[in-house]
Amino acid sequence: MQQQNTCTAGVIAMLCSRVSLNGMQAAKRLIILWVIWAASLSAQSARKPTSQPDVFLVTIDTLRADHVHCYGYGAIQTPALDSLAKDGVRFAHAYTPSPITNTSHTSILTGLLPSTHGVTDFAVRLASTFPVWADLLKKRGYHTGAFIGSVVLDSRNFAPGLDRGFDFYDNFPIVAQNKSRWGRLERRGRDVAQHAETWLSTHPAGPHFVWVHFYDPHDPYDPPPPYSQIYKNRLYDGEIAYADSALADFLAYLKKKGWYENSIVIVVGDHGEGLGEHHEETHGIFLYDSTMHVPLIIKFRGRRQAGRVVEAQVRTTDILPTVIELLKISPPKWLDGESLIPYLALAGTLETTGPHSFRRDRLPYAFWLGAFTVGTWRRI
Repeated sequence: MQQQNTCTAGVIAMLCSRVSLNGMQAAKRLIILWVIWAASLSAQSARKPTSQPDVFLVTIDTLRADHVHCYGYGAIQTPALDSLAKDGVRFAHAYTPSPITNTSHTSILTGLLPSTHGVTDFAVRLASTFPVWADLLKKRGYHTGAFIGSVVLDSRNFAPGLDRGFDFYDNFPIVAQNKSRWGRLERRGRDVAQHAETWLSTHPAGPHFVWVHFYDPHDPYDPPPPYSQIYKNRLYDGEIAYADSALADFLAYLKKKGWYENSIVIVVGDHGEGLGEHHEETHGIFLYDSTMHVPLIIKFRGRRQAGRVVEAQVRTTDILPTVIELLKISPPKWLDGESLIPYLALAGTLETTGPHSFRRDRLPYAFWLGAFTVGTWRRI
């Protein structure tokens, strides 16, 4: 662009030096040429993409990988997740280090195992010594916002320290307007998406880092119509289908604003759900695949690697190191996760990333439980 502008200016200067017309005609033509040149500069500036992509992190609470359509579950429709998988990379074997909401989210937002960051229970403050995702990007000029679907991630009570680095963190009202759990303990997914969209519309200047949290699949299972009717005998699936519709709304908004193509969009489950397997109805105790295996889909900038599937075992602690590498940010001193970029070359193979530790350090019931996975074997 610099060379083209220089040439244009040179042509104007040459015409001025050689003009043989009268002064009025020369002035008019000179003005026209300058207007054309200025318009060209403006158009080139408007077409120039932002130097840093927007980053949108969507976490879906209590989401088992084997209850998502694009992960092979034919009994449910999840068109938004399926579409994102076609536009991005689907990681077939992603695992969380904890089946507890605030512990697992802390690992996602720090790239650290619970044994490192220390948030192993509710209301445990994340130490300021550990950098968090929003803080790292804010220092690079990002506008940051977080929109949560449950009070268990409220930074004033159950998740202190997770709001660090966010320009806006959508905590729950201190005084509830009603006694219903909606708005007091939990927000529907579409309400969370609407909050995020409203904030983005009032803060359009990028780049953005926005975290959106859908809590809907968490018990009690109470999906709104029509999902309560469609999945009346499988209400957990109905909650997932509804959360997928909230994701669809948010992705449609990004596309309408023209932000989708140039952005990095990440959707990940924080942990799964027992559903009676191993005599565990919900989650929080055991470390079997039912509560540890989660979906992970990453749409890269410009839909790079679209439709690829990575079979390697990866971790939710690997997401932040991946984004750090993509944005060319110097990694913090502490990171337990590793960038997933090298594993894109393994897409479609059965290569594994080696041994991984999925460890819960201290359960609320005062005993210790941990797991170590190598290949298809897991020691608990």
